[in-house]
Amino acid sequence: MVREKGDAKAFAAALIATVVIVPGCSIGSGPGSRAASASPTVQAVQSDFRDMLAEVARRQRVDVVWTGGPYRYNYEWGGGSAEDPSEDDVARVAASIVRELRQYPDGFLRRAGVDGIVLVRDLFVREDGGARGAAAYIFENRLFLDVPLADRAVQAGTRVRFIHHLIWHWLDERAGTMWTDPEWEALNPRDFEYGVYSRGGVHETRAGSGDLSIDYPGFLNLYSTGNLPDDKAEVYAYLMVIHSWVRDRSRQDQYLRGKVAMIKARLTALDPSFDNDFWNRIDADSDDAARYGARQ
Repeated sequence: MVREKGDAKAFAAALIATVVIVPGCSIGSGPGSRAASASPTVQAVQSDFRDMLAEVARRQRVDVVWTGGPYRYNYEWGGGSAEDPSEDDVARVAASIVRELRQYPDGFLRRAGVDGIVLVRDLFVREDGGARGAAAYIFENRLFLDVPLADRAVQAGTRVRFIHHLIWHWLDERAGTMWTDPEWEALNPRDFEYGVYSRGGVHETRAGSGDLSIDYPGFLNLYSTGNLPDDKAEVYAYLMVIHSWVRDRSRQDQYLRGKVAMIKARLTALDPSFDNDFWNRIDADSDDAARYGARQ
């Protein structure tokens, strides 16, 4: 989720969005919220994933929705669309999505200004003069997560790290540092310029560009070299899923070491719950970095 620099104000305002909403199922954070009833044949399976999503909704004090579409958003800078996923699709990936959201301190998403989490399929975004499918995006203070792409990550044996990537974009946007961040850019190698390594500049689209690499000092992969916002978001996302590998890599890379320290310092300033105990817990839950392309 990255727009050109001049679009930040339009994104933040989101004043001309058009949303098509029909009645559907959701799990709310408030006392009046309830889920729609399920048929007897699938009630047990649905209860399992509904209970998991309800727990996240309560802990983060946000609504979790998986029906309510189709969604149509139109802005001056572009827009997007998404459809409802099937309940079977949601049930298949709910545990993996919940695993990532459980990492956060209770109430953090609400304190960070997030109103809800929307589980969708066929998430499509128009921005930067083009259109593309997206794994995750933010519309009107809600995190849209593409369920089939989450399932693809799970089937590949990885965690759904794009959730954390999106959350960092949100925090970065709210802090006003998404596109203008001299403090971060000062951590890069001398004379480095974003977009030089990546084909097409801002968004690197080649297969494998998001895989871990040690070929770019200060950067975790080729994708990170494309633009400032994604550099920050990738460091954060990988910290959340393979913290131990990123920690070890940063010990050998002074540029990356500075970036890891800055990510953690900014989070602590935002919420003191991101303390050493938090990162020790994240470290203990680190995934196998080889699943993300790390060389052995």
